[in-house]
Amino acid sequence: MKLACFNNIFDTLNTGYKVKLKHKQAAEIFRSFLKKEKNRITPERFEVMDAALEYDGHFGADDLYILMKNSHSRVSRATVYKTLELLVQ
Repeated sequence: MKLACFNNIFDTLNTGYKVKLKHKQAAEIFRSFLKKEKNRITPERFEVMDAALEYDGHFGADDLYILMKNSHSRVSRATVYKTLELLVQ
């Protein structure tokens, strides 16, 4: 289910990083989860989350990684896999 979308909103999410967020509500939930579970809160994780929420249809981690690389993202394959694993918890 895709959550409400806020185009090109910038938010620091208390991380010290400026992160381009298109899904603010989902980002807040994810940030709370990461903090609770004592995982690092990084801009790359939110970039993966945004890409996953925008993907139309079913996808695998490699599909998302290739899409992000084709969009000139610098996110690593490991970050995509780990973030997707965190998102399904």
